[in-house]
Amino acid sequence: MLNSKTLIDKPEAALEAARALQIQRDIATVEELARHSFQGPSYEVFRNRLCEENWRPLQGMLRNRSLAQLTAKYYGEAGIEFFVKPADADLLHSSADARHEILVDVLLKALKVFRRRALVEGGWNPHHRGPKGASTLNSFFIGQCAWQFRDVYLSWSRKRERLAADEAALLDGGSLLPLLRTQMEGPEAVRFDGALMELVAQQSELTRAILRLTTQGYADGEIADMLQTTPGAVRTRRYRFRSVLYQAARERRIWIPAQLHTATDMGVTAKGGAA
Repeated sequence: MLNSKTLIDKPEAALEAARALQIQRDIATVEELARHSFQGPSYEVFRNRLCEENWRPLQGMLRNRSLAQLTAKYYGEAGIEFFVKPADADLLHSSADARHEILVDVLLKALKVFRRRALVEGGWNPHHRGPKGASTLNSFFIGQCAWQFRDVYLSWSRKRERLAADEAALLDGGSLLPLLRTQMEGPEAVRFDGALMELVAQQSELTRAILRLTTQGYADGEIADMLQTTPGAVRTRRYRFRSVLYQAARERRIWIPAQLHTATDMGVTAKGGAA
């Protein structure tokens, strides 16, 4: 029986005793699940509880980079190099949304592998006698999440790079390129998609019109004539929108690659994208 005095006087022994107790509970759980061939309502309850119990620990491991380190260790032992890019690591540290996006996919993949390897094939061994002894089901599951993290991260990172490239392509010396696509829902209504498009949608009607006409290839003078303003006002509106983009990058709502930064861009690092 564990008590507060044991935890204080002999913490390692207390933790080992708690782990042994949990393993005994896990043995009973697996035996019960095996009676139903690891499927059906009882397995669904177990699966949901497994995710709920490990969601926060895995979120913490993403935030403090220890999940990436564990993945690198596993794959390194298999002769496969793996690392998380510094900019991605920073984003996972600072953004709960990014962690949530990655972790959902990690859990979905890990659950499939866990059921087959740990339960159906008997890969979880409660009587393991290695240097660290047997693991609990939760620890085994986290290990499977670490194995799945590599593929999920690489896919997520490539997607993020593609989105960043699309957004960054809109910037060119203070003007926008013809990649800012709009979808018309009436004579003057425009809907913008994506993180950068949301920023555009938040601008004034005049600024949106200038951006739209810029992407359609009109010169500043032509835009000014059509909107009954001046070429200087057109350039000013675009410059202000560029400032909005870099502010969003500083707040990590969008990412701008370092090669597109200029000497006049304040608050932007020279490497790894906007700070």
